Amino acid sequence: MKVYTRSQMHPRIYFIVLALILAACTRPASTPPALVPDSAPSPTANPGPVGKPVFPETPPVNNPAARPTQELSPTKTAGPVTSLEGARIQTVGYIDVGIAIVVIEARSEVSGEYRAVVDGKEFSCTLQSSFPKNIYCSGPEPRGKQKVSVEVYPAGGDRLLFTGEAVFP
Repeated sequence: MKVYTRSQMHPRIYFIVLALILAACTRPASTPPALVPDSAPSPTANPGPVGKPVFPETPPVNNPAARPTQELSPTKTAGPVTSLEGARIQTVGYIDVGIAIVVIEARSEVSGEYRAVVDGKEFSCTLQSSFPKNIYCSGPEPRGKQKVSVEVYPAGGDRLLFTGEAVFP
């Protein structure tokens, strides 16, 4: 786990904040195209109840033509969340005075909407299409220089998907 001090985070934070703003400003197409052609069987044709993870039987095909339809934005409607088994805390730091960020890296691309609880404080989470394996969570500054718990849940749900510990500088 890489830990950055506040002064080291400024260039990275500006990039992350700019990416979040650009992602929030983009509008989805009026009718989003399907990710999988109608003739191909969908591995998630019957996803089950919202909030339960869906495990595709085979990994998705890397189809360059399908890339524009795979963009995720913070305003996307809630869908099935991805399993976070084997995920890790990639980065912790500060966006601004009093605002912390935690980046969770999953083993594969993530989808759905998430929320986090860091040191008992609620964090909001977003996904970015440029880094499809990462979940970016931000919220109030936790205790510094001590281990704090990081828990990730589906948005609106209470099923624990990931738990870990981090030390904020």
